[in-house]
Amino acid sequence: MYAKFVKTSKAYAVEESYVVKAGSTVLFTSPSFPAHQVLTNEVCLDASPNNQYTLELRDVSDGWFAGSFLEVYGINGNMVFKNYMTDGILETYALSLYSPIVKGASWKYSLNAPTGWNSLNFDDSAWTAAPHETSVEGTQYYRYPFNGVMDMAAVEMRFLYSEGIVVYINGEEIYRDNMPNGEVTPTTSASGSYQMATYRGVVLSGDVAQVAPSVMSVELHYRNNAGTHLVNFDAWMAFYAPNIPNTKCFLYPETPTLTSSSGDAAKAFNFHDTDSMHVSTTGGEWLRYSYQGDVVPAVNGIRIYAGQQFNAQPQEFGFWGSNTPSIASFTKFVDVTDWSFSRMEYKHAISMDQRTPYRYYDLRVTRVPANDWYCVEAQPLICNVAPPEAIEFEQTSYEAVAKYQRVEIRPVRNDFHNCTIQPALPAGLSLDSNACTVTGIPETQLAATPFTITSTEFGGISGTVTLTVTVCSGTMVHIVRTYGVFAYKEGFTVSDSETEEVIMSAEVGVTRPDNQNWEYSFCAPGPMITIHMESEGITWNRGSFVLVYAFINSEQKELLLQTKYDSWLSLPSTYYVRPDYVIPAGSRWFAKMDSIPSDWSGASTDGWTEGSIGSFPAATTQIQLYKRTFEITSLENPAGFVLLLRYKYGVIVHINGVEVFRNRVEGPLNAASLAGGQYDEVIYRSVSLPIRVLSSENVMDYLHTGQNTIAIATVAFTASQSTSYFDCAMRLMATDEESRVMEFDVASSSSISYASNVFSKVYTNAIGMTTCDSNYLEVTFQNDKREWISSIILTNKYNDVKANVKAVTVKARNYDSEQWVTLKSVTGLTWSTVGQRRKVWLNNSKPFRIYRFENFGSGSETECSWNLQSLDLVSDRMQMTIPALSYEAATIFQNIEMAEVYPSSEYYTDFSITPSLPVGLQIDPANGVISGTTTDILASTTYTITASTVVGMSTTVPFTLTVITCTGGKSLITAVIVSDPRVHENGWRLYEGRGSEGTVLRGQDTFPVSNSLFYLDFCLNHGIYTFQAREYNGDGWDLNTGYRMTIDQGALNLVMGMVPEGVPPVTQETVFSSYLPFQINYDEWKVSDDFTEGWASSSFDDSQWTSMKASEIGKRDSVSTFIRRSFSIPSLDDYSVLNVRVRYGAGLVAYFNNRMVARYNMPSTFDATTTATSVHDTSSFSVFHVLLSIDGAVESSNTMAFELHRHASQTSSEPLAFDATGVFGVDRCSGLLDDMFNVTGTAPEESGAALIDLFDMDPMGPAIFPNTLNAYVQFSSSNLLGTRFNAWGFWAGRDINEWSATVSGHVRDNSEDHEVSSFVRQNFTSRHFVSFAAPLGMMPFTFLRISVDSPAAVSPSIASLQLLYCKSSGRVCPGVGEYPAVSEGQVSPALCPTGSSGYAYRECRDGQLSEVKLDRCVFKAPENLRYETAIANVVVGTSVVIGPPLFDNVITRFYMNDNATLPRGLSLDEQSGVISGVPLESMDVREYVVVGSNPGGVTTASLMISVRVGSCVADSGFPVTPVNEIAVNDCSYYGNYIGRQTRLCALGVSDGEWGKTKGMCVPVVLIVVVILVAVLLIAGIVWILIRSSHKRMAVGGVKGKKMAAVVTEKKEKRDVRV
Repeated sequence: MYAKFVKTSKAYAVEESYVVKAGSTVLFTSPSFPAHQVLTNEVCLDASPNNQYTLELRDVSDGWFAGSFLEVYGINGNMVFKNYMTDGILETYALSLYSPIVKGASWKYSLNAPTGWNSLNFDDSAWTAAPHETSVEGTQYYRYPFNGVMDMAAVEMRFLYSEGIVVYINGEEIYRDNMPNGEVTPTTSASGSYQMATYRGVVLSGDVAQVAPSVMSVELHYRNNAGTHLVNFDAWMAFYAPNIPNTKCFLYPETPTLTSSSGDAAKAFNFHDTDSMHVSTTGGEWLRYSYQGDVVPAVNGIRIYAGQQFNAQPQEFGFWGSNTPSIASFTKFVDVTDWSFSRMEYKHAISMDQRTPYRYYDLRVTRVPANDWYCVEAQPLICNVAPPEAIEFEQTSYEAVAKYQRVEIRPVRNDFHNCTIQPALPAGLSLDSNACTVTGIPETQLAATPFTITSTEFGGISGTVTLTVTVCSGTMVHIVRTYGVFAYKEGFTVSDSETEEVIMSAEVGVTRPDNQNWEYSFCAPGPMITIHMESEGITWNRGSFVLVYAFINSEQKELLLQTKYDSWLSLPSTYYVRPDYVIPAGSRWFAKMDSIPSDWSGASTDGWTEGSIGSFPAATTQIQLYKRTFEITSLENPAGFVLLLRYKYGVIVHINGVEVFRNRVEGPLNAASLAGGQYDEVIYRSVSLPIRVLSSENVMDYLHTGQNTIAIATVAFTASQSTSYFDCAMRLMATDEESRVMEFDVASSSSISYASNVFSKVYTNAIGMTTCDSNYLEVTFQNDKREWISSIILTNKYNDVKANVKAVTVKARNYDSEQWVTLKSVTGLTWSTVGQRRKVWLNNSKPFRIYRFENFGSGSETECSWNLQSLDLVSDRMQMTIPALSYEAATIFQNIEMAEVYPSSEYYTDFSITPSLPVGLQIDPANGVISGTTTDILASTTYTITASTVVGMSTTVPFTLTVITCTGGKSLITAVIVSDPRVHENGWRLYEGRGSEGTVLRGQDTFPVSNSLFYLDFCLNHGIYTFQAREYNGDGWDLNTGYRMTIDQGALNLVMGMVPEGVPPVTQETVFSSYLPFQINYDEWKVSDDFTEGWASSSFDDSQWTSMKASEIGKRDSVSTFIRRSFSIPSLDDYSVLNVRVRYGAGLVAYFNNRMVARYNMPSTFDATTTATSVHDTSSFSVFHVLLSIDGAVESSNTMAFELHRHASQTSSEPLAFDATGVFGVDRCSGLLDDMFNVTGTAPEESGAALIDLFDMDPMGPAIFPNTLNAYVQFSSSNLLGTRFNAWGFWAGRDINEWSATVSGHVRDNSEDHEVSSFVRQNFTSRHFVSFAAPLGMMPFTFLRISVDSPAAVSPSIASLQLLYCKSSGRVCPGVGEYPAVSEGQVSPALCPTGSSGYAYRECRDGQLSEVKLDRCVFKAPENLRYETAIANVVVGTSVVIGPPLFDNVITRFYMNDNATLPRGLSLDEQSGVISGVPLESMDVREYVVVGSNPGGVTTASLMISVRVGSCVADSGFPVTPVNEIAVNDCSYYGNYIGRQTRLCALGVSDGEWGKTKGMCVPVVLIVVVILVAVLLIAGIVWILIRSSHKRMAVGGVKGKKMAAVVTEKKEKRDVRV
C-alpha cells in the first residue's frame, strides 16, 4: 500500500522519529531527520486487513520540538493524518490507508435508471463498463461496490464532474451539487455548472459507509440533458481512522482560511504547540474557518489544546456552521460552559446531531479567564455520529446522603428529549423530561435501586442508572474551597484522622477554575478529620481559602475552620477539626415547662417530660427548663468546647451543676425572671468555653470524662411568651490550641488603615503606624457569637524585623453598654527575626462577643513605627499540669547577638529578672525569652527570674549567665532552625567528630518554639563536628522548615538541611568544621603597600610587613595594597574546600599559595599601578572558593593573599575597605559558596520568591523553578576567573515528578554553550538532597544555565541549589596543557574537538594524567550542508566531479535521500560527499537530496543535476554542434566571401571541443582583383600577339599566323583553388 510521509522538522530533529506497524510487525521506521527542513519519504507498505495500520510518533524524552509535525498522504494524494507530538516519548495513533475506490477504477454504467438502481441489492449485471471518452446523450448512471469499515471516524469522497451530481450509498443520498432540491428524475436538468471538471466532494461521518457490502451510486445530470456529453466521470473514496484518544473522531487536517475578531488567526490552527493567537477579550470574540476549495467537510466537533497557556482558554463558547459568511445564517451545533484546563491538556466537544457539510465554521468565545485568550490550537474534528444504542450516563451509579447531598444524573449526550423514568423517584428528586436529567436533594433513605430513563429520540431508547440514598449517622461536613488565580498550584486533602483514609483530594497541578468556589459535602466517617494543604509556591493566592463547616441540621452550618496555606506566615499546613457532636442537634431532652425545681441543674429528671425540638410539651410559664446527660470518652486533646444554643430571649447554662454561661438574664433564676432582650431571628448561636477554669485559688472542670449533665434555662422577654424555640448541640474542639477568629467584623481607629489585614492570612497584608498616636482595633463576632480567648498570637512582618509591636492592651465586653474588661496589658515584647510568632496569655476564662486591642506601640516615644503581620485569637487547652519553671544556664558571646534563651514551659507569663541583665540584653515579660547583644564580658552570674503561671500563680527560678569571647582556638558556629508545629516530635544533637559515633556535646529532644525560627550558638574548639537533626514520629519536619549552619553572625550560610519522612527516629546529618583560618573583626593580617616578587607565596618572608586587623588598615597612599595571612590545615584528607568571604571597595585579586584563585573588577593583565575597572559596595561581601588539593594546599603552611586596587575615582583619603573570613568544607561533597549575580530567567508564575532565592541555602520559602518547556534560570559567578566544580545538586521542597533538565554554560573565554549535566524524567523526593556529577565543571565556567527539557508534573519547589566539589582520596595529578590538575580517581576535562559536544578527559591515576579519552564527546548534529553550485549540468561521457560540499561540524557519512539513484555512471562518495564519475546517458534536470550524517544527526542539501550529450558552442559561423558531428560553415557567414569550411566537434574533457577547420573562405574583392588582373594580362598578351602578328604579316604573311595558333593550344591548364 502506497503512502507518503512528509516530516517538517525544527530543532532537535534527530531526536524525533516515527514507526509504522501492522499489528506488532514494524513495516517502516523513519530515517534521521535534518533540523529545520522538510523530508519526504514515499513508502510501499505491506498490505494489512482493510489497510489499517498503527503509527507511532517517538521522541527521546520531551516530545517533538514546537513547530515539528508529520503529514501522511494516501494513494489518491489525500491527507490521511497530520499532527505533532506533545507527550514525552511515545504517542500512538490508528492510521487508515483504506481506499476502496481509487482514481481510474472501473465503474458499472448505464443511461437508464430502473427503480431501485441505487440500492445495494440491485442487479447491475446488465450494466457495462463506463465507455470513457465516448459521447452519449442524457443522464449518466454509475455504480461501484465496496466494503465499508466499522468504527471509522470519517470518510472522504471526491467526484470528477462539472455539472449536476447526486451520490448515494446503499440508496441513501450523501451528496448533491448543481441540482435542484426535491425528487430527481432522469429528465431533471442540472441547476448549475463549473467551467471545468475537477475532483470535488465532501468529508462525512464514518457511519455513512460502515456496512461491509455496500454500493456507491452516482447520477450525472446536465443543464442540457438532451445534448451529448463526454463520459469522463471518475471518483475516489478514503476512510479515516479515529486519531483523537477515546473518541471516534478524526482531526481534519486540511488548512482553512483563518480569520478572527483580533489577533494572529493563522496561529490558532497551525500544528505548532507553543505559539498562539492572543486575543484580549471581554467576550464576543470569534475565530472563523473558511473552506473555499473543492471539498466541503462536515465538521461536527472542536478540540482545543491548552499548551502552557492553560489558564487562558475558553470557559464558554459555541461552535457554529454555515454555507454563507452572513452571521445570521450560522447554526450553533456545539455549546460549551464551564470548561477549565490543565497544563498541556486537550479537551474536545462534539455534536452528535451535526451532519451538514459547511464552508464556514465559527468558534465564538463568550468567556475566558482574565479576559485573555491564548488560542494555541483549535482543531476541527469530524466524528462518527452513528445513532446511540442506549442512553449513556456520566456514571453508572450514584450515591447521596439524604437531606444533604444533591443528586445530578445527566446523559453523556445532550440530544435526548421527551424522557420518562421508572420507577418513580423518591421525594426531593425530579426529572427534567426535556433534558432527561434527574436533579434534587433526596429526603429519605433509598436502597440501591435501578432507574430506567427512556427517550422518544432515535426511535425510542433507554438507559439505566442505579441510585443509592443513605442516611448520615454521624455529622455531615461541608467543605468550601475558594480559589483565586492559579488554582492549579494549590492542593488540599481531607482524610479521616484515625484511619488516614482519604475522603477527598484536590491535588497540586490539577486544573480547576480560577476565581471560583468549589463545594463538597460528606458524612464524617469518624469524630475528627484532617485537612492538609500544599502549594507550588510559598503561599496560596490571596483569594484562596479552605472553609470547613459542620451541619448543625439540614438548614444551618457551623464554621469549624477557615484557613489557607502560607509559609511566610508560618501557618500550619495541617489542621485537625472535630465535627463530631457529643450532643447532636435535634437530640432528645427532658423538659420542665411549669416550675423551677431547686435542683433544676442537678442530675434528677423526676417530673420532667422527654421530647425534642418541635415536640416539647407546651409551657405554662416564661421559663423553660431543659436537661440531659451526655458521654465524653476523652478530654486528652481539646482546648475547649462549643455550645450551639437555639433560643430567642435569655438563657442560663449549667454543666455538672456549675453555671458556665448566661445571656440576657440577671440575678438568680426564679419565677419572676425575665430576659433583657430578644433576637429577631431564631438560629443556633455559638458559645465557646474552656473545659477547665484555672485560677490562683482553685481548679474547676466544666467537663469530665464519662457521664456529664447539662441543664439549660430559657427565659422569655415577658411572662406571656411561652413558645419553645429551644435546641442545643455541643462539640469538643479538636486540638490543644484552636484559632477562634471566624465570622467576625473588624473596626478600628482612623489611624489604622485596612485593619482587617491582620486577619487576612495573606503574607503581603499587614497593619502599622509611623506615629505614636493612640489607636485601637476591635473584633466583633457575628450573630452574637461568644468566644473564649485564652491567648493571642502576634506575628511580625515576613520581611522586616525592625519595626515591631512591643506593647498593646487587650480588653473585652459583650455589649456596647458594658464597661471594658482589661484582660492584659503587654509591654516589652521582643523580636529577633522576621515572621516570628509571639504568644501572649490573657488569663481569661469567659467568652466575649467583642475584643478590643488598644494602643499597639513600638515601646518607644521617639521611634514610633510598628508593623503587625497577623493577629490570632486562640483557645488553649487548660486542663494540663503546669511543669515547674526552669532555665538552662547560658553562655553567650560578646558583641554577637545571642541565641535566644527560652523558659522550660510556655505556660508562664509576666516575667521579670533581677538584677538587671547586661546592657543590650532583655527578658520578654510576656514569654520569658531572653535575647539581645551585649558588649560586656560577664563572669558566671546567677539571676533571679520571677514569673506567673497562666492562671496567676507566682514563682521564682535562678538563671545563670556567662558572657565570653569566642576566640583563641575556638570559633562560633550558629545553627538556625525553622521549626514546625510539632515541637515535641523534633530534636537535635551535636557530635564531636565526623558522624554520630562521636561524643554528644549538646542536644535537645524538643524545640522551644513552634512555627518559628530559633538559634543555637556553638563556640567550639577548632575541629570537625556533626550536627544531627532528629524527628521521632517518622513524618519528618514540615516542608519549609529545616536548619542551616552559619558563621559571621548568620551572614554566611555554610550548609542547610531538611528532615524527610522515614523510619523513626529520622535523622539528617551535616558535617562541618569550626576551624576558621581567618575571620572578620578578629584576626590580624600582614599588610604592605610595596609589591615584591613572590609576595603571595607561602615561603615569602613577611616579617617586615605590618601586622594589624583589617579595621586598622585605614588610609593608603598607593594604588594597590598587599595583604596576606598564613595558616596550617589539619589534614588534607579531611579538608577539601576553603570558601572565602571577602569585603573590598574596588579591585581585588586573591591568591592561594601564589596561585590566582579570584579576580574582581580587575583586567586580565595588570600590575601594581593598575586601577580597578569599577568600585564595589564596601558593605557587600563576595564569596569564592579554593580547591585545596587542586590549588596547591599543604598541611604545614598556606597563605591566603589579597591584592587590593583603588578605582580612579577613589582618593587616598578614603580608608581601605577590607576584611575576610575563611571556612573549610569537610564533607565528601562540599558546598561551594560562590556568590552568584545576574540571576535571571523565566519568571515562575506567582512564585512568591525571587530566582536568586535558589541560592540562599535557606529551607524557609523555597523558590519555585519555572516549569515550562525551555524555561531556564541562568547565573554567573562574580569571580572573573569563573567557578570550578565537579558536581551540583539541590534540596527538593515538594516531591518533583517527571522532570527533565540540562545544565550548560560558557567556559572562560569561550562563548559556546557546553552541556555540563542533565537528567531525564526523574523523580525527586520531598526534603531530600540530590546531586549530579559534572566533571566538565572543572574547566571553569563563568556562566551557567539550567534549562527545562520537559516540565515536571508540578512546578519544582527547590529549597536550595548548590555547586559542589566532591573530593577523591590520594595524590593530585598535575595539569597537562588545557587539562586541569585533579585528584586521584577524578577526571580532568577539556573541550572536545571541533564538531563535538561534551568533554574530552584524562583520568588521574597514580599521580599522572592518562592519555586523552573521547568517549564522552558526542557529535554535534551536522548543519548547513551545501554544494558551491546548486545546479550541475554535466555531459555524457565526461569526467564529472561535484563537490566536495561545505558543511558545519562533522559528517561521517554521505548518502542519497530515499536511496535515490544518481544518473547512470555517477556515484556519491560516502566519505567526502563528492559526486563523481562519467555519465553514460542524457537525462532531464532532476532534484537530488544528499544527506550528510553522523551519530549526532543529519543534514541535507538539494542539488539539481541534468545530463546532456556534449556539444560544441557556436563559434565563428559554426553552429552549436553535437559531439562527433561535422559542422559546415558557408563562407557567406563572414560577409563578402565565398567558399565553404568544415569542422569536427569532438568530446573534450568536460564538453565538446572543436577540431581544426578545413576549407578556405575567399573574399569576393580578391577574386575580382584576380579576374581583373587576368583580364588585363590576357588583354596584354592579345595586344602583344596582335602587334607580333602585324610584324609577321609584314614579313611573312599567313605563315606567321599559323605559328601563333599552335603556340596557344600548347598552354597548360591550371586549377584555381578558392
